[in-house]
Amino acid sequence: MRDCDEMTVLSNLEIGGGGATSYATYRGVLIDGSASSGGPFITGCWIHGFSTAAPPNTTWGAGILVNAATAQVWIRGCTIEHNETSGEGGGIAVSWSSEVLIEECVLRDNRCGGSGGGLYAQGLRELVMRARGSSVTRPGTTAAPHS
Repeated sequence: MRDCDEMTVLSNLEIGGGGATSYATYRGVLIDGSASSGGPFITGCWIHGFSTAAPPNTTWGAGILVNAATAQVWIRGCTIEHNETSGEGGGIAVSWSSEVLIEECVLRDNRCGGSGGGLYAQGLRELVMRARGSSVTRPGTTAAPHS
C-alpha cells in the first residue's frame, strides 16, 4: 500500500507466504510512502509464512513493514506468525515517524537475525500496544543476541 488513507482496509484476510524455506525476498504487508489523513486499518487478518533475506532495506518486517513518514496505522485482532527475516522485526517492523496502534493481536513464532523477533520499532512518533484480548503462546519468537 502506498500513500493510503484512512479508507484503506484489509479485513478478515489470510495473507500467506511460501515459508521461511523460500529463497524469494518478500513480505506480507508493506505500508510505504505517506498518508496525509490517517492510514490503513488492518483487522482480523492472518499474516503468516513470509521470509525476507539479503540486500539492505529488504530485511525488515517479514510479516508487516510500516515504512511511511506520516502514516497512522491500526492493526487489530490479527495473528502474525511464522515470519522470518535476516534483519529486524520478523513479525512487524515500524520505522520513520509513523503512529501505530497494535490491539488484540497475536504475535507468535516470528524470528529475526537482528532485533525484535515479534516486533521492532525505530524512530516513531507513537507506538501504542493494547494487550487486552491479546495472547502470547510458547516462547518461539526469537532474535539474534547482541554482541
